[in-house]
Amino acid sequence: MRIADQDIQRMAIVDDEEDSRESSTYPIEELSLTAVQEAGPLPELPAYIQELRGRADGVLCDHHLRITNYADFNGAELAALCYQGQFPAILCTKWDAASVDEMRRWRRFLPALLNPKELNPDSIIRSLETCISEFAGVYSEPRRRWRALVRVVARDEQRSFLFIEIPTWDTNDIVKIPFDVLPGALLTDARPGKRLHAFTNLGAERHEELYFENWEAQ
Repeated sequence: MRIADQDIQRMAIVDDEEDSRESSTYPIEELSLTAVQEAGPLPELPAYIQELRGRADGVLCDHHLRITNYADFNGAELAALCYQGQFPAILCTKWDAASVDEMRRWRRFLPALLNPKELNPDSIIRSLETCISEFAGVYSEPRRRWRALVRVVARDEQRSFLFIEIPTWDTNDIVKIPFDVLPGALLTDARPGKRLHAFTNLGAERHEELYFENWEAQ
């Protein structure tokens, strides 16, 4: 299958649950693609990605992979590193507030995030098109980045999170981000009331879609 000028014939399925891998096979095969189910335990991440490229043209993965010692990494990290290597990746997972917080550090490199209920042939094609288009520098409005003012609202030292607001974003949500999203020098000064600049996707409709990069002092 030709998707956004890239040939996709085989999709790897990375999930710690065998039943989930099996159910994900059906929409992939409806597209006349070969589903490659990845049984664990998986090797270390860099080696695994290199292996994956030899037997698949893209990957569909769950986020929660550390359960039952299936992998020593999570799906967001796997999908993000695949994306950075221009290997199409779809993260298909259930998420809660804690999962959103955990995924935030990789969100810039996760253009295709689906809930398992959304998984079907059409959503797979759309997700692959989005991913491959970004490899060519073409971003949808919800993913396009803009330089924005960010204000620190609160700081949680115990759990290593900042709470921030973005005045030019079209919601009043307070966004929670882990400390390690910011460079160390800026993090030290990131106290309530502090103003910073960062590139973020202001077209995002929900806070879990936001990513941040290229932080600067005001």
